[in-house]
Amino acid sequence: MDTFIYQNKILSKDECNLIIDFFNTNQKSHVSGYVSGGKFIPEIKLSTDINLKFLNEDGKDSNSISKLISDKLKVCVDQYKQRYPVLNDLSDWRLDNNYNLQRYYPTEGYFSPHVENDGRSYSSRRMMVWMIYLNSFNFGGGTGFPYFNKTIKAEEGKVVLWPAYWNHLHHGVVHKSKTKYIATGWFLFDDL
Repeated sequence: MDTFIYQNKILSKDECNLIIDFFNTNQKSHVSGYVSGGKFIPEIKLSTDINLKFLNEDGKDSNSISKLISDKLKVCVDQYKQRYPVLNDLSDWRLDNNYNLQRYYPTEGYFSPHVENDGRSYSSRRMMVWMIYLNSFNFGGGTGFPYFNKTIKAEEGKVVLWPAYWNHLHHGVVHKSKTKYIATGWFLFDDL
């Protein structure tokens, strides 16, 4: 059975370290991770995030990290569309300008199974999710998809894309002794 989950190692170790260093040196931008609806609920999700934009208000790249990630995502989306050409026939959609860098200390995670399009106003436009693992683990630290009985292994530089809907319920797999870093965001249907 096709899970519609795309995986491709597309970032180098140096590129991942550059993003992790950016995260760690921008502590003034750190916020507690929140769940859909903008709520901080630590028993559901416990992380430290930086909320970023790909483009500034003037339409220019907001920083070199955002440019690097968006360029890599373009390659992945093109490959995903080749695999699923029906995506070219849907209503117009695009990369969401908002995305997050996230750090999960040991035992932290997005514990609760969830979906990215939960029907709430803004999230209802989400049609696909992207995530990039910025470091690797031999066990733990990945992402579990219960309906598919599948766990995606956390591997440095790996991009993962999947549909944002109820059939792709997922949760973070906690690592008990290592810190996990990811970049994550969405693709949205355009406004009507």
